[in-house]
Order: sequence, then structure tokens, then C-alpha cells
Amino acid sequence: MLLPMTANEFIDALGGTAEVARLVGVGSSAVSNWRKFGRLPPRLYLTLAPIARDRGVEVPDVLFKEMRGEAA
Repeated sequence: MLLPMTANEFIDALGGTAEVARLVGVGSSAVSNWRKFGRLPPRLYLTLAPIARDRGVEVPDVLFKEMRGEAA
């Protein structure tokens, strides 16, 4: 059984922290926080999902669940 992709793996597959930060217009520290919490803000799904698919990267929807009480 394959385990779902982690936030770290997803971010790495898209080119790493700096590249994801550039793609969505945030600082690298925000992306580092997403790595730490294991989730990406749901508002970014519509931006990152098409980019990931174009690059042949699996889009694990579970990574975009709400991050309650955590800085995004």
C-alpha cells in the first residue's frame, strides 16, 4: 500500500520552498510553516493543483485541509 504524499514531498516535487513561495506570492517562512504543520492553506488549492498536474505531480487533496489555529 502506498502512503499519501506528505506536505514536504509535495513542496519538494514542485521545486522546493523558494519555488512554492514564488508561485503563490508568499515568503519562504510561510512555506516552511506549511512543511512544519504538514498542510497547505486551502485557499492555495486552486493555484497549486493545476501547476502540480502540469508538472506531473500528484495532488493529495488531504494536504489542503483547513489549518485551524496555525499561521498560514
